[in-house]
Amino acid sequence: LQVPFATGTVYEALNFGVDSWNGYGDGQGRPDWFEDARVRQAITLCIDRRGMMRDFLNGRSQVMHSYLPTEHPLYPEDLQVWPYDVAEANRLLDEAGYRDASGDGYRQDPRTGQIFRFTVTTTDLYQLNRQIVNQVAEDLRQCGLVVETEILSSENWYAGGENSKLFGRRYDLGHLSCPSVEICEKET
Repeated sequence: LQVPFATGTVYEALNFGVDSWNGYGDGQGRPDWFEDARVRQAITLCIDRRGMMRDFLNGRSQVMHSYLPTEHPLYPEDLQVWPYDVAEANRLLDEAGYRDASGDGYRQDPRTGQIFRFTVTTTDLYQLNRQIVNQVAEDLRQCGLVVETEILSSENWYAGGENSKLFGRRYDLGHLSCPSVEICEKET
């Protein structure tokens, strides 16, 4: 028996809540952490995505650096690749001004002194979703960030309209997962 594996059209994604809307984040409840590209880059560098694929997907996937797989003819050859690099992530956060000023192991916002704390949200649809957000939270602790997880029903997370959590842009870091085109089309 031979089992072929090929890159498909389904992928897991973490989206930053940049430019949140209508009283959520961005200076209204939390500082504008994700507006700084260095912060987004540092968070990406601090997450062991290859390790998650090895541990959760039996190594049968690849880290996506674009919405196109590397073997796609339109994949940009000069695309910036972000490896797992905790030292570089910490350097970028320091450069952006987010340091552990109190010595408690947690970074603070230099303007407010507020602990760099945010939430990563996903759905309860699959056990893999929980594994991913829990690992993201654990990985980001290495960079002095406090990350809480929020598990919502798919109906709540993918609800339409401006009052929804996802489409109303009322989240910090959002995990999106669709196992099939039919489910993605139904949920969004």
